[in-house]
Amino acid sequence: MKYPVLMVALACLVAPAQATVQRTDSASDVIQARETPSPFPDMERLIRRFTAAEQTDERLRLLESLDVRERWGRGGLLQLGPLLTIALQDESPAIVPKVTELILNTGDRVDPDPYENPADRIAMLRLEQALLQRANDRMPAVRQRIALALGRCRPEVARQPLLEMLKSGNPGVRLSAGVAFGGLGDKQAVPELIEALDADAAKNMPSSRGLIEALGRLKDSRAVDVLIAFLGSDNPELRRAACGALYHISSPKAIAPLKEVLACERDDRVIELATFALREIANK
Repeated sequence: MKYPVLMVALACLVAPAQATVQRTDSASDVIQARETPSPFPDMERLIRRFTAAEQTDERLRLLESLDVRERWGRGGLLQLGPLLTIALQDESPAIVPKVTELILNTGDRVDPDPYENPADRIAMLRLEQALLQRANDRMPAVRQRIALALGRCRPEVARQPLLEMLKSGNPGVRLSAGVAFGGLGDKQAVPELIEALDADAAKNMPSSRGLIEALGRLKDSRAVDVLIAFLGSDNPELRRAACGALYHISSPKAIAPLKEVLACERDDRVIELATFALREIANK
């Protein structure tokens, strides 16, 4: 396999005394570097192994060997960035899901802005661009995973590709895009999320659940009306999601509709969530 950015990425690898992420108390909240031993001082060797591997299974096993949860704290994404940037170019659809899993498991954001070291900023920018380049992949399964990873990017960068994914004919892609918007915390996208939710005319689509949950996480009162409408859905999962979202938004406008739910609902979980939402609104 050919990886055209290999030598560029290798040139940007951080030294064995690796910079890790640490928040400062300054007003600018700049991430400062401190010297600490790298969990992967042989990253260059790992990249060469990955690019030299001819079989997908071999490349996948290498990525799976990077046990992010056990070996890293915050800052792991910066260390993995050069390898993941290259892996995102892989033509095998089996590789991208593992790459995005590693991104999500680090707990870090794909965001160059907090880093003051130019090399660190460049590494994050390259990873960000690699994700964007796969956002229009022909395979829905790949786009689903990329959407989730875009939820860790800067809102101004991820917003447009995720909005395009909301228009996808694939329910799984729309679901992942909705979940990603919730992770972005991007309230500018609320009107588009409401529009996409309204477009699910059957009120029964898997993507609706992701959109409902995203609107709940954004806690924007503009979404209350459309969420109330989903309290009458034939799908109990969507009714549960709507109750959960109204709990987070806690708008008094939802009190009467939630009381109506308690009066006629048969699903125990919906009743429980509606009760929680009413209590939260009352305590607000």
